[in-house]
Parts: sequence; structure tokens; C-alpha cells
Amino acid sequence: MASKFSISELVTRHRLSLAQIERLGWGKIEKEQLIEEKVRALAELKNIQTALDQLEQSEIFFILFKGIALSQRIYGDPTFRTSRDLDILVLKREDVEILRKHLLSLGWEDSEENPWIENTKRRGWYMDYIHHHMMWNPCLSLLMEIHWNLDHQFLDLRENELQQLISGNTQSMQVLNREIQVLKPELEFMYLLVHGARDGYYRLKWLVDILHYPFGKVDYSILKQLLEKYNLKALLVQANELLKTYFQQEIPFPIESKAAFSTIKYAQKRIEGELWTESRSFSQIVESERYFFLLSPGISSFFKSMARNGIRHQDFSDVELNARWKYYFYRYISYGKRKVSKTD
Repeated sequence: MASKFSISELVTRHRLSLAQIERLGWGKIEKEQLIEEKVRALAELKNIQTALDQLEQSEIFFILFKGIALSQRIYGDPTFRTSRDLDILVLKREDVEILRKHLLSLGWEDSEENPWIENTKRRGWYMDYIHHHMMWNPCLSLLMEIHWNLDHQFLDLRENELQQLISGNTQSMQVLNREIQVLKPELEFMYLLVHGARDGYYRLKWLVDILHYPFGKVDYSILKQLLEKYNLKALLVQANELLKTYFQQEIPFPIESKAAFSTIKYAQKRIEGELWTESRSFSQIVESERYFFLLSPGISSFFKSMARNGIRHQDFSDVELNARWKYYFYRYISYGKRKVSKTD
């Protein structure tokens, strides 16, 4: 089925590297193209090294995940897998503010997409509704995502719960000639399931991460405990079905149940572009919510996610209201303002 995707589409929309495409046997890649890709990636690594130096200068504890850390884990090469930003996890929200100020002093800027909120109360609400803050360095041409939570859809944890999960589930790994703290394979693999499912695997890149993951490094008994604790076994089943569909391969772990057909169909639509729209129709919204309901760790988790969708997190920075509940109503006002501005 992968043959229906052109190399251009695999690179641009699905964010696969040419090296990955060649390894998958999905197209003929010229040697010169692979060399050009490698040269660009090595140049970008210099900027990432500078950013890591700056992070270490802050003396704030952070965990490197996704991006080059994942590429190093899977391929033994931080440049093999395409990465467009630097993702770190900071366990204390107060440390996020300290780190942000440190980075601002070094030429980093807050992303326009999610501006920082100085008001402590509103910032707390804001941080409850999203899980990362983006910063841009124009000199390094590098985007950094500072996470204080792993996910808000399937793995929405309080600060103390996150610290409990991370405790004992990190390790030191050699990346770019330095020792960096990363997630252990069991938690990292569970995160790949969460991250892919959250967005319906609309980038094949996330499914390829699972396909190529070094399963020999994963202790299945530990992974099983994590999946059961956070009620995420359905995500393992879903990923396995998608691997069979697109790669005729399976995850080499016991699969104890079957995936709901609609969760597979939804992901296929996302992967193949049928739901690839920024402005969703009402029927697509209903289909999405049904998808999340079927994969949700529980009823309370699903309704918590639904409640979060009732607020537009940008409104926390756009307008100052004295109670969180008021932002549910303000969403409709801000929607009207945006519609009017588009027609002006």
C-alpha cells in the first residue's frame, strides 16, 4: 500500500528521510541525494550541539526525547531520521520559567504560535491545557519545544504523577559525544504509541519509528506494566494492526485483543490524507471524538479531554479574565473576532 505515496509526499508530508525511504525499499534514491541529505543534517547538528550546550549551562534537569535521541536509539545515527526541532522534557513547571529566561538571554524568542503568559494564575491554566512551549533561535535556525508533560490526550499527568513515572524510567545515553538523559526503551516505546495515536498517525514517520524500533532493548514485562497502569493496551493493538496493513509486519510482543475497526479506519484516513485538513467539518469532528473515545484510557480521561477542547488555549494570552470557566464562553467571542478579521 505504501507504493501509492510518491517520494515527494513521503518526504514533505510524512517527514521521512531519504535514508529511511531507501531502507524501506519504497523508491530508488540516488547516492548524490543521500549525500546531500547527510551534509544538511550534519550542518544542523552543529546548531543542536550549541543548543545543548546552552541547556546544560542553565543547570536545569532536562530529558532529551524524540528527535536526535530517538534517531540515535533506532539507527545508531542522530542524522538518519529527519528532525525539525529539539524536544526536551522538564519535570518542574517552575524550572520551565527559569529555563525560558535563560534562553531569552541567549537570543531565543518565544514562538508566536504560543506566546508566554506572565500572569502566574493564567499561566497555570495555560500549562494545564497544553504540554509544551516553543522557542525559536533565529541565529541557529532552530525550534525548541520545552515540554512539562508528555501528552494531554492519553497520558495527561499531574506534575507529581509525571515525576513518579519518570523516576526509574530514564537512563544516560551517548548522543553527540555527550551523556544525555533520555527515556528508557519501555517508556519511550509507550510514548511512541501515545504520540502516534494522538494524531491518528497522519505522518507515516511515526509508524516507521515503531516498525524500526529496536525491540530487543525493550523489557516486555516492564512495558506491559506501564501499558496496564495507564490503561493504554489498546494503543499497542492499534499500532500492530497498522503495521500489518502498511508493512505486513507485526510488533513482536503478545497482542491480547483486537483493535476496534473504526480506530484503524480513522488512522488510515489520516495517513492517506482523507482527513488532512486544518478546518474540520462537523462529521470529521464527530469521527475524531469517537476515535478518541474508543482509545481513551477511561471515561473520566475522555471527558477531561473534551472539556479541554472547550477552551482555545491562545485565549489565555489574548485576553485577561479572572476565572478559568469564563474562557469557555469567550471562545465563541474570539471565534467571531477571527472570522471578522479574515473578512476585512
